[in-house]
Amino acid sequence: MTTQDRLGKVERDGGRTTIRFTRSLAHPPEKVWQALTESEHMRYWMPGDLVGLKEKGATLQMVFWHDLVEAKGIEPDGGTATVEVWDPPRTFEWIWNSTRIRFEINPTSGGSTLQLTVGIGTDDPDLVIDAAGGFHLWLEHLANLLDTGSSIPLAAANPEPIEARYRAQVE
Repeated sequence: MTTQDRLGKVERDGGRTTIRFTRSLAHPPEKVWQALTESEHMRYWMPGDLVGLKEKGATLQMVFWHDLVEAKGIEPDGGTATVEVWDPPRTFEWIWNSTRIRFEINPTSGGSTLQLTVGIGTDDPDLVIDAAGGFHLWLEHLANLLDTGSSIPLAAANPEPIEARYRAQVE
């Protein structure tokens, strides 16, 4: 089963949506933590870099990667993120705009379990589908990076096939 096959669980309630993903990874928590938090690795799976001192309470600048800026015609400034939880190598949680992003890493006998919980302040189906597909791609690229040492740039990914699968779940 590929990461493409494992959809996140979408829960919509009272104008808010939570999307939950779980991935079993054949890598120790320390390696997963590095991929989640170090810029040289984030380049492969996140739309931008989180610039600044990563610690609880810190404000980080989201700077979109150049290829994404070019491909999507967006500005490089992605706003700020506030670190809510910084507990290496277990939990990294931040709020970016109005989206809460929480990664939890738990050791297993074969590596790690990674849980991603995303809270967004809408239940609009189109925005939920876009978010679910986007975060799904983050995890797909992260798993590929961990398994192979690289991944295609996120800007080159086609979200439409996975978004179609989330559309069926959301509507």
